[in-house]
Amino acid sequence: MDLDNDVNEMWDSSLSANTKAVYASGMNQYRVFLEKMGYRDARSVTPQISEDTLIKFIAYLNTRLDVQYSTIKLYLCGIRHHYIRYGVNTPLQSGVTNVRVYTFLKSVKRNQQSLPTKRLPVDIGLLSQIVSYLNKGCFGFHDDALMKSCFTLAFFGFLRCAEFTVKENFSEHDNLCLTDLEITQEKIVVNLKTSKTDPFRKGVAIHIHATHNDVCPLTAIKAYLALRESHGGARQSSALYVTNDGNPLTRTKFISNLKFVLQCLGLDESKFSGHSLRIGAATTCSKLRLEDHLIKTLGRWSSDCYTRYIRTAQSTIQAAQIAMSKVDLE
Repeated sequence: MDLDNDVNEMWDSSLSANTKAVYASGMNQYRVFLEKMGYRDARSVTPQISEDTLIKFIAYLNTRLDVQYSTIKLYLCGIRHHYIRYGVNTPLQSGVTNVRVYTFLKSVKRNQQSLPTKRLPVDIGLLSQIVSYLNKGCFGFHDDALMKSCFTLAFFGFLRCAEFTVKENFSEHDNLCLTDLEITQEKIVVNLKTSKTDPFRKGVAIHIHATHNDVCPLTAIKAYLALRESHGGARQSSALYVTNDGNPLTRTKFISNLKFVLQCLGLDESKFSGHSLRIGAATTCSKLRLEDHLIKTLGRWSSDCYTRYIRTAQSTIQAAQIAMSKVDLE
């Protein structure tokens, strides 16, 4: 029996689509690096690899391409996975041999820790400003309703950008569809088929309740769906979010629209990203002093990594220090 195709398909299915794309990028960057260093086997299935080569590769990514520590670490995971797949031992495999490479990688982490946080949060106050601006008219009736629904749903659902937008081509098996939504009088249930923390595609149902104010996600989604139903081009797509031109909403388009609105509000749009809504939701919960377990549940975090998303204002730190100075120690 010829089982090569079966084996390859099983190897491919061992990773989620997003992880596979990142790992492929890591291996591609490694090949480009080897070509620039003059290695002739850079385009072979398993080009040469050693501790010294990997250390130089890390230095190249950090100093020449300004790649972040977290991305470099993912690239190394991708290289490790590639060589494991083809049965070739590398310094990245478990054991004492990987100590030198990962010890060197710590220098990247230490150097980048001093860099300021680039992504600012879209908290509840800024979300209200964004919705108010869209209510005055910005992208047209359809796309204004579309963006209001995206912003409010993403905020209250702690959604990652990839969970409600399309990266390149729409897929009913991966992307959010109309049929993935359940709407009642008081809430929306978003059934995610897959996400970053759900590589085995078990699916998760996110319950988003009505807030009955200017940032109500239920009101926003109903208004958008009403306009979508009357739009001929949108009706032909099974994607949940479709722009006025009839195409599924891409991540690039969503971020571009977000930055445009922020710029119109007089803010530095370069400090925000598609992840700013999830960061803003966590920051808002922290300001409300919600219990840790509730924040973890809302954001679907399995660890305490959610603390990295919380942005603490200097005024809050000042108030805490003043309060500390007034504690009666007797």
